Amino acid sequence: MQLGLPVDGQPVSGMLRSWSKFHQRDIWEWCHELLGEVPPGHIGTTKYNIKLKWLRTRLQQMPLDLDDNGLMQYARSYILYLLGGVLLPDKANNTVHVRYLPLLADFDAIGTYSWGSAVLCWLYRSMCLATDYSVECMAGCHTLLMSWIYYRLPFWAPDVTTAFSFPLATRYFF
Repeated sequence: MQLGLPVDGQPVSGMLRSWSKFHQRDIWEWCHELLGEVPPGHIGTTKYNIKLKWLRTRLQQMPLDLDDNGLMQYARSYILYLLGGVLLPDKANNTVHVRYLPLLADFDAIGTYSWGSAVLCWLYRSMCLATDYSVECMAGCHTLLMSWIYYRLPFWAPDVTTAFSFPLATRYFF
């Protein structure tokens, strides 16, 4: 309701370790196939994060003569950028884990996942971890958190731009 993401559907999950043990090929082969290229310095390494800066730079220079496969690769890059930068960011908000790549392989199935549940789960986990006194930053979807706060505590909310809109987060200017 807050972000308009589906909460019914397949669970969003992915491998954090032992990638090649559970998949038939290396993660960077997936990356090349699904995104069209591999970030520099990642081939043959065990770095499992892609820098959002690399994705942003790549998305700013989309060639105009792409075929359908190239357009799908750029769409996957954009979705991966949204996942790492807005919906499921880490504490530094500068990388996205490659565990989401297999979920983007079947372009038609992307909308069948319960992205809203994953975003909420990640935010709850991040808030639990942030209760430690030594933690200085919090991961998770801050847009969701702020939208919920504004909806539940309207005296803290900025002026609403419309009486009702869906998703609810669009009522506020972030």
